[in-house]
Amino acid sequence: MSPPPCEVAAPDTTAPGAPEAAIDAGGATVTGRGEAGATVTVRDAAGIVIASVVVAADGSFTTPLSPAQAVAAASPVTQTDAAGNVSAAVQIASPTSPRR
Repeated sequence: MSPPPCEVAAPDTTAPGAPEAAIDAGGATVTGRGEAGATVTVRDAAGIVIASVVVAADGSFTTPLSPAQAVAAASPVTQTDAAGNVSAAVQIASPTSPRR
């Protein structure tokens, strides 16, 4: 007689894709798309967290920045999934410049 089957769960070690993000003309709000349930983090040029938000079930997010940033400033945006995997960073894209 063979033992009953068992389930094996492998840990999630795959980082989510980089989020899509854009800053409004006033530099006060970031909107974009990411992995549902992931946490999007926006940092200023010095690496200080200036915003963090959970991506909605439809993949969208909106978050205010504190303090507001200059449009097209070098502000990296990442997303972290529930397993703690962090995506590659993207730079915030202003409405008047392409995403970097």
